[in-house]
Amino acid sequence: MSKPRESLHFSCCFCGKDMPNAKKLPVDFAIVCLTCRIELLRLKRKQETAA
Repeated sequence: MSKPRESLHFSCCFCGKDMPNAKKLPVDFAIVCLTCRIELLRLKRKQETAA
């Protein structure tokens, strides 16, 4: 019986903040903490309004 992969450890792609709960995310999903994700969405929105 295999142990749960609790040893998986991720950190945010942008700020490097530890994200121990990132193992719940799909593998191909970029690992980004909530703070950076909000910031990215804000930047994206700003670019869309500027265009």
